[in-house]
Amino acid sequence: MAKVKYKSSGIVYGHFWGGGKGGYSARKFEADSKEELIKKCNEALEDGSLDSGMGYESLIGALINIEIETTIKVKGKEFTNKEYELEFIGNLTEEEGYFLEESIYKPIKIKDMQILTIHDSETEESIGSVTPIKEVDFTKFNNEVRRTWKKFNDDGLAEDYSIEDFVDFHNEISKMEIDWVVSDFIQL
Repeated sequence: MAKVKYKSSGIVYGHFWGGGKGGYSARKFEADSKEELIKKCNEALEDGSLDSGMGYESLIGALINIEIETTIKVKGKEFTNKEYELEFIGNLTEEEGYFLEESIYKPIKIKDMQILTIHDSETEESIGSVTPIKEVDFTKFNNEVRRTWKKFNDDGLAEDYSIEDFVDFHNEISKMEIDWVVSDFIQL
């Protein structure tokens, strides 16, 4: 008789305190059925705990990577097969879903999950996204990018600019180097 286990991982997406949106590793769950697993993920999205303690102002949705592990016994030996499915939950726009899907297919490293989306202060239009060059404490990364973004605006440089201009400015005045992430198509 086959034993089947369902496990989740993925990326949760939400509003950061003080502005901006971004992704972070989703809390992991296990269940005996796909339906039960999705229910746990949805409940955690609703109560705000799906973000693994990141501390968003509010959560929007998530891309859940479901691992389906099937184990069978043949002549006393166990054999395991793993399959994967992706499931979107919450209220993600098509662009936000695409962004998460692109993120999950790359080799995931902690630093790749540390992404901040920069928004125009007046229009709320997305300018682009940034990520640290090296793995860093996310709170420090968030605070440092906010500090340099404020200085970028205060110095009057935010009139006619691109995300590349901000990254260059940031890297000139900060010890925490960043790079921009291709996301010009995202209007969050």
